Amino acid sequence: MIDTQAIRSKILDLAMHGQLTEQLPEDGTAEELYQHIQAEKQRLIKEGKIKKEKPLPDIIENESTFDIPDNWKWVRLQEITSNQTLNDGNWVLSDDMVDNGPVKLIQLGSIGDLKYKDKGFKYLTKQRFEELNGKQIYPGYLLINRLVADKMLLCIIPSIEGTLITAVDVCWVAPQKRCYDIKYLMYALSSSSIQKKVKEVGHGVTRFRISKTNLINIPFPFPPLSEQARIVNRIEYLFSILDTIDELQKQYADNLTALKSKLIDAAIQGKFTEQLPEDGTAEELYEQIQEEKQKLIKEGKIKKQKPLPEISDDEIPFDIPDNWKWTRFADILDVRDGTHDTPKYVTDGIPLVTSKNLRNGLIDFESAKLISYEDAKQINNRSRVDDGDILLAMIGTIGNPVLVKKDREFSIKNIALFKPIDSNLLDMSFVLCYLKNEERVMQEKARGGLQPFVSLKILRTSIIPLPPLAEQKRIVQKLDEILPLCEN
Repeated sequence: MIDTQAIRSKILDLAMHGQLTEQLPEDGTAEELYQHIQAEKQRLIKEGKIKKEKPLPDIIENESTFDIPDNWKWVRLQEITSNQTLNDGNWVLSDDMVDNGPVKLIQLGSIGDLKYKDKGFKYLTKQRFEELNGKQIYPGYLLINRLVADKMLLCIIPSIEGTLITAVDVCWVAPQKRCYDIKYLMYALSSSSIQKKVKEVGHGVTRFRISKTNLINIPFPFPPLSEQARIVNRIEYLFSILDTIDELQKQYADNLTALKSKLIDAAIQGKFTEQLPEDGTAEELYEQIQEEKQKLIKEGKIKKQKPLPEISDDEIPFDIPDNWKWTRFADILDVRDGTHDTPKYVTDGIPLVTSKNLRNGLIDFESAKLISYEDAKQINNRSRVDDGDILLAMIGTIGNPVLVKKDREFSIKNIALFKPIDSNLLDMSFVLCYLKNEERVMQEKARGGLQPFVSLKILRTSIIPLPPLAEQKRIVQKLDEILPLCEN
């Protein structure tokens, strides 16, 4: 598969170095454009239309991190805008909002990576908008999300009817065709050198953000106006090609995903393996698990749970072989979850793995934050993760199950923990296959809006087909042989 996101990043970097377009003498220089902008700002200050700003220091050599063409110039966003063309959104509280109204609040979630994402609106009355001294914004404005996760996100507002405002954590820039190309600003501020600087000057632990002051004082390359337009055209032409590649790759990936799902469906329905009399029955295996479960309850190693309801015919999604058995997860597994609290983060400690750190069947420890050994010990007293356990994201992107191959100590938050009652009585790789195939079902059962979650009760009472142990192992072996062939 082609990493189109990496190519997009490289295209932006080449554009900001002046290597994507030709520099033409007839374009003039960025210095001339810069002086025009300063003269226009001075005129508006004299007319009382914009506020006078404190003089800024010159951009020093170590602030301009790479070479640019001779007719370009390093500038700050503050230097080419004013308080009338650049500002933050409004401080809008939930109490200010109504179910519907003439004023639409564009939310942070609508600011995608160079694309507007229609996440709907919150609403205000016209009266409340005026009481808040609302700053109206318009289609064509650039929005910059100052709450930074993996990167700082920017987009242009598309054609939207009605009075628009945005939140205080969003910086907006109005188009000024004689001063800059608004799309050029979007691409420039999305380039890797600027994104790196954002991470350096931002602040915050639980909600990392960059202040408006720091944002508008980051230097970036500024070409003559005509070349800005050529750069935008070139970027969008190349991005359109990558969009086509993305669509083709998605169709291919969707086909592969559907094929894999069908194969797993067949496997967990007993269609890939022969049912052998010498395997015994799942009912016998189930009774063994129950005996071991009662033993662990008596020893205080697991908690006694309320009796689970009988499985009704309406719950059963497909037929299984006669020697298999439908069970609930909590019948054959110890199903727990991690902490729901947020301990204090530290610079040296134990990784706290959350739903965001479960990716592609693995735990991403690099992106995990650290907590103290004392906090980790307290969490692990309740929800210690052992080798061979399964983790599953309960919140956000629900699913992403991971079979743990433990090489370090860590704690978990907002993650379901599936522990075998006895690892000699259940193949956890079989359980993992089933959980992967049930992701869509779990997501449909989730509650909540922007941050959906699936409860521990739902996970405990969800059903799973139980084959005899020997057949579980044959199913896993068969899938291990077949699924890699789908990648070729």
